[in-house]
Amino acid sequence: MNAIKNPMFDPQQQQYAVVCDNHLNYPLTYTGSQTTPNKGTLTAKGISVQGNTLSSAFVLQAVMDAALKGQKGSLPMQEILMLALEADANQGREI
Repeated sequence: MNAIKNPMFDPQQQQYAVVCDNHLNYPLTYTGSQTTPNKGTLTAKGISVQGNTLSSAFVLQAVMDAALKGQKGSLPMQEILMLALEADANQGREI
């Protein structure tokens, strides 16, 4: 975590997440203090959903719900990602 906070990377304007196979229960996230006001992060086992230019607070939850549904259905990673991207796109249209 300290490496991504290195001033060389301008961390206060960045958002990061790390999810490791060996530690799925402990995804790590970091959001710099100078990102946009419309930001957020949600985590669950093996999942990190984040955004720093969100159109609404509901976007993160919609994406998380889609990812959890795919995970519960034992879908492959690429299908879970597509569900999450579709949920994001759908939220954007509903606003």
